Amino acid sequence: MPYPKAIPERLLTWLDVERAFKRATALWSAFPPGIHAVRCYSDGAEIEHSSALTDVHGWLKTVFGRAWQAAQGGIVLRAGATSIYPISFTAINAGVAEPVSNTPPYPLWREVAYLRDLTDDLPSEGTEASSPAFRMPSPWLEGPHMASFHSFKGGVGRTTALMTYALARLQMDLRPGKSLRVLVVDADLEAPGVSLWLDDANRPEVSYLQFLEAMHYPPDSVDSSLDYFAQALRKTSVNVEGNPLRELFVLPAALSLSDIQDMPVQPGHLARNPSNPWILTDHLHALGRRLRVDVVLIDLRAGLSEFSSSVLFDPRVDHFFVTTVARQAVEGTATVLERLHAFNSRLPAAQRSDAKPSLVLSLLNDDLRKLPDYAYAVDRLNTAYPVAEDQSSGLEWLEADFSASLMSISALGQALDVLKTSLRLFKHAQDWAESLDRIEPVQNDTPAQTTPATPREKARRLEEVCRTMQFAETSDATDMLVTEPLRKLGRHFVAELPHLVAVGAKGAGKTFTFLQLCRAGSWHGFLAKVESQPDGVVDAGVFPALWSGQFVSSTKQQIIQQQKVCLEQLGCKAKPLSATAISRAIDKARQTPPAHWDDFWDDLIANHFGLNSEQGGLAALNQWLNDHHQSVVLVFDGVEEAFPDPTAESARAAIESLLKLPDRLLDLPSRSIGAVVFVR
Repeated sequence: MPYPKAIPERLLTWLDVERAFKRATALWSAFPPGIHAVRCYSDGAEIEHSSALTDVHGWLKTVFGRAWQAAQGGIVLRAGATSIYPISFTAINAGVAEPVSNTPPYPLWREVAYLRDLTDDLPSEGTEASSPAFRMPSPWLEGPHMASFHSFKGGVGRTTALMTYALARLQMDLRPGKSLRVLVVDADLEAPGVSLWLDDANRPEVSYLQFLEAMHYPPDSVDSSLDYFAQALRKTSVNVEGNPLRELFVLPAALSLSDIQDMPVQPGHLARNPSNPWILTDHLHALGRRLRVDVVLIDLRAGLSEFSSSVLFDPRVDHFFVTTVARQAVEGTATVLERLHAFNSRLPAAQRSDAKPSLVLSLLNDDLRKLPDYAYAVDRLNTAYPVAEDQSSGLEWLEADFSASLMSISALGQALDVLKTSLRLFKHAQDWAESLDRIEPVQNDTPAQTTPATPREKARRLEEVCRTMQFAETSDATDMLVTEPLRKLGRHFVAELPHLVAVGAKGAGKTFTFLQLCRAGSWHGFLAKVESQPDGVVDAGVFPALWSGQFVSSTKQQIIQQQKVCLEQLGCKAKPLSATAISRAIDKARQTPPAHWDDFWDDLIANHFGLNSEQGGLAALNQWLNDHHQSVVLVFDGVEEAFPDPTAESARAAIESLLKLPDRLLDLPSRSIGAVVFVR
C-alpha cells in the first residue's frame, strides 16, 4: 500500500502530521539546509531554523501541500471542522546550531518504516542525502547457527516449513563424534503453533514469555537465568528416531494460552536496550550455546508486529519468509521485504550478500503455477528485494507443494513423521542443513618438503587462471565457480529434467555454463558440478543443438564429440546436423519464414536424431526416447549470432518460438526431453 504523494487527505490528527515529518526527514535525519530540528507535540510543532522563514514555509508547502496554511500559521486537520495544528518557528544562529541528532534507531517497525533504501536515487535537490544509521550487532564468533521463519499472514505453512528444516538437520548423516541438536523457539506470542504440538512428555516447565521476562528482569543474573532455562529444556528434549545424538529442544511460547493474555514484557522492550538493541537474539544464541545445539530456529509472529521485528532485522540470522500466491499474502510479504532491503542496504557489501533472505512459496500445486497469481507473486516479490549491483542474485526461491497430510498435524511426533512428504521443500532444507557444515576442501598437491609459493607466485598462478577463463569461446577449463544462481538451477531440477531459458547480459557466463553442460556430458554430471544431488530425476545425455560460431577449433570439436557421444549412449545411429547445416537451415527460414516457427524448431531438433516432420518431429523424438528408456537435455547457445537483427519480424518470431520451447516440452506425454536455452 503506497503512501500517497499528496497527503492533505491523510491528516486527521497531529500524529499524522508527525508521520509526514518523519517520512520527509527519514526519521529526523535528512533535513533541508537551514532547518535543524522539528519537534511534534499534541498541541503543536516547533521548527528550529537558520534559513529565511520563507524558505521554511516553502518546505512545509512541499511536504504538506495545500494542508499547509501560512496565513493561519498551521496545518489543516480533517478530523475537525476548522482544526488547525499550529506550527511555531524558532530562528537560531547557524554557526552555533546543534548538529542534527542521528541517534541510532531501534530495530522496530515504527522506526524502520522511515528508512530510505540506500540503493535508491538520492533525495531531491536541496535535501541532504543522509539516513539514520543503526548500531549494527556484533558478530558471533562461535556457537549455533540462527534462522527465523516469518510470514505476513497466518495459515500459510510457516511453522510447517520451520519444522521441515529442523527435521532435515536432525536427519543428516552422523559422523564419528558428531551429534545433531536443534532448538526451536516458538516466538509467536499471539497465535502459538509449535507449542500446541507438545504433549505432556516433552512440554517443558519454562516458556519463551518467561524467557523474555527473565532476560529483562533477571532475578540474580542473566547467566544464572540462562543456565536455568537450559537445564529445564534438557529435561524435555526429544530424541529423534530414539537416537540420543539427534536431539530436539522446543521452547514454547507460553505454558498456557492464558499466559499470553497478560504480557508485561514483550520483545520490543528488549529491543529498546540503548546499549544493545540486538540483545534478544544474543540471549537466544547464548541459550543455544548452553544446550550445545547446532541450529536455533525461531518461529516469529506473523504480520508487521514488534513481537518479531528485533529478530527480523538482525543480519546475523538467516531469514525465511513464507507466503502463498494469494494477493494479500504477497503484498504484505513484499512490504516486509522492501523494509528489510532498506535496512540491509546499510550493511557492508560482504554482509549484504550473506543477509539475503530466502522465500518459501507454499501450498502450491500444478494448477496454481499456471495462474496469473503465480507469475504476479514471483515478479512482485523479486521486485521487493532487488538484486544489488555488487551481488549475483537476490532472493533465494524455494517452493513447497500442497499436501493434505500437512494440514492436520496435531502433535510433534506426527510432524516429524509426515514432514518428509513435502519432498521439494525437504530437499531444499537438506541442502541448507548440509551447507552449515560444509568445509571447502583444501587442495594440496605440493609435496610437504616443497617451499610454499610466494605471494608473487600465487599472483602469477591466479593471473594464468583468469587469462585462460576470461573468454568462454577460447577456454577449455573444466572447473567452474559455483554461484548461487547455478546452485538454484541444480536444486530446481533435481527431480525433473530442466526446462528453462537462461537470460543474462554479455559476459554474465551463459556461454561458459553452456560449455560446462556439454563437458559434464549428462544432467547428473552437471548436478554434481553445481553441488546438487539428483532426487528422482533420470539421468539424461546433454545434446548441444545450437552453438556459437565464435568458438575456437578445439572447442567446436568438443561440442561435436559430445553430440556423437550422446547419440551413442542413446543408441541412436543418426548423424547430427553440422554447424553449417544448422546455419543454412536458419538462413533459409529467415528468407522464407515458415507458417509456424514452432514447427521449424521441432523439425531442426528431430533432424539431429534422424527424424523429420513427417515422422512427428519433437513428439516422435519423445516417443522414441520413451520406447528406448532414454532421456536427453537439449542445450542452445548463440541465438544472437543466428539472428543478428532481432528487430526483424521473422527473427522476432523465431526467437520467441525458441524461448517458448521449454514450456512446450511440458505438453509432451511422459516427457523425456529437457531444454536449456541461453539467450542475451
